[in-house]
Formats: sequence, C-alpha cells, structure tokens
Amino acid sequence: MVPLHNISEESILTESQKRSLSSSLRLLEERLLMLELMAKYGDHEGTLFQLDFDLEEVQKIRLFQFISDIRSKIELLHARLNLSARVVPFSRLLYSMESYFWSVFCDQKSDKLKRYGKVSGDLPKVLDPVIDQINNSLREIVKMIGSKSNDKIR
Repeated sequence: MVPLHNISEESILTESQKRSLSSSLRLLEERLLMLELMAKYGDHEGTLFQLDFDLEEVQKIRLFQFISDIRSKIELLHARLNLSARVVPFSRLLYSMESYFWSVFCDQKSDKLKRYGKVSGDLPKVLDPVIDQINNSLREIVKMIGSKSNDKIR
C-alpha cells in the first residue's frame, strides 16, 4: 500500500468521487451483512424461495474470514480517504423497500400478464385481490413506521 502521509486526501478524490466510492462501499457492506446473516442462519424454508446453505463448515469459516478481510479494507479506505459513513435506521430500509416491492408486484397483476400470453377470464378474480392484499400489507408496514428517512452522516 502506498503511504498517504505525504499526500493530502483532498488531492486524491474529488467530492463527487468520494460520494461515489462511499456509496459503493456502503452497498458492498450491506450485501456482506446479508451474506453473513444467511451464513449464520443457514437453510431457509420459504414458500417460493428456499435457501439451501450448501457450504461446508470449513468454507463457512473462510467466508467469514473473507468478509472480515473486506471490512478491514473498507475501514482502511474510510480512514485514509475520509469517506463519509451513514447510520441508516432500519425503518428507513423498510420504507425504501416499499417502492421496490410495488414495482415488482404491479407488473404481476392479471392485466400485465397478457404480454406473456392469453389470460384466463378467472385469473383477475384469483390473482389480483391477493396481489392487492400483499401491496396493502406492504403499505401498512410503511405506515406503521412512518416516513423516517433521516440518515445520520458521521
């Protein structure tokens, strides 16, 4: 690694570059957390999504080591380049997922499925109410938490 003691961090990255790098590394950290939690809890038996955690114990240990190593490198870049960190409330993550879920489900209603072939006359009665109920439940989650989107920058 190149020592940075003779280099001003301002001369290395522009503000736009710092924001971009900070954002990318935050996304990486978020995905690492997801991997870590999946590895910690193992198999998952959902209805349409089932996770078969097929790593051997030795691979699981190495995965945690790699994740730790990547986090150390992120910490190093954060310190050396004065990257901005954010504290993201869990409620904000829930709030931001509403639009993602909505965009996924709005294209699954019966009138949108016509692009994949002829839609049965009974499908709107069977599918659409359940899709609406799922969307309503997602909206209720957001309503429950409010629209808290105050990230704390540190």
